[in-house]
Amino acid sequence: MNRSTLKRLFGSLAFRILIILLILYTVYHCVAAFSDRVITGVVTNGVDRVTLSGEAVIVRDEQILTISGGAHLCSYPLANGAKVNATTTLAELYATNIDEQQRQQAQATLHALDRQIALCAQLPTADMLASLPSLQSAAREQLLQNIRMATAGGRLSDIDDGSFALLLSLNRIGALTGEGGSASSLIASLRAERQKVLMVASYTAKTITLDSLGMETTGGYFFYADTVDGYEHIFNSASLDTMTVDEWNTLLQSERRTYGNGITVIGKLVNGFRWRIVLPVSSSAAEQVEAGKSYTVIFDHEQQYELRMTLDRVITSAKDEQALL
Repeated sequence: MNRSTLKRLFGSLAFRILIILLILYTVYHCVAAFSDRVITGVVTNGVDRVTLSGEAVIVRDEQILTISGGAHLCSYPLANGAKVNATTTLAELYATNIDEQQRQQAQATLHALDRQIALCAQLPTADMLASLPSLQSAAREQLLQNIRMATAGGRLSDIDDGSFALLLSLNRIGALTGEGGSASSLIASLRAERQKVLMVASYTAKTITLDSLGMETTGGYFFYADTVDGYEHIFNSASLDTMTVDEWNTLLQSERRTYGNGITVIGKLVNGFRWRIVLPVSSSAAEQVEAGKSYTVIFDHEQQYELRMTLDRVITSAKDEQALL
């Protein structure tokens, strides 16, 4: 190979190397320029949730219903919390001459028997074998419901009702399969027990209505005597509109009202449908919520019942770190 041929070969090779270097140089600067404008980061999807908890106080306008003239046993024909008018029978009273401790024991027994009889009355009357699968399913669901109530710290009266409802379902299943008594015989035995309780009282019942009590209120929601806690006269809904933290703390120190001998507490009447709750929190916690907005409120002692509520006011104190929602 002569010298001119080698010169052309090396020249061609050098040109190709130069082209490759130019391409690499261009690619490098393009990548460098693009990377300066790209910022990468970890992205996650989620919801920011703030949970505030504490012991809240339910505030509603309530009137205590009482009658004087000796001790009485109360029997309630209505469900607890039923809506009533001026002529609705709230309770049937049976006069007694026993001491207060005996009266309270008899009252608790009468109240339990009344609830059980009412539950029995809700059972279907036809003893049809076709209803057996649904009754078995209902019994299983009631058992699970009782476990959930007990685990969540539900009200004792609700747990009692649930336990008795389970026993009624089992009794009903036994009646259909020939392994137990009928529902009617169970009701008869409960009524016999009720009559034994009433032997300590007069058999003549006194019917109580709002009219018979001379109440100016024409209606509301009626609650049994065992729901009266003695604080009904202390808290009222209207006072919350101008309440301060200091005034609230003073109310919490108030003595509950008690009722003397010769006075029977029949129950209480809740006026109006609007209820409010007050939740004491720290000032820093109060900064995480805003008046006028709606929040989901979970009632731990009511089987985790959820209710969407509007925050009316955020009350703060200049003295300490306490606030009221």
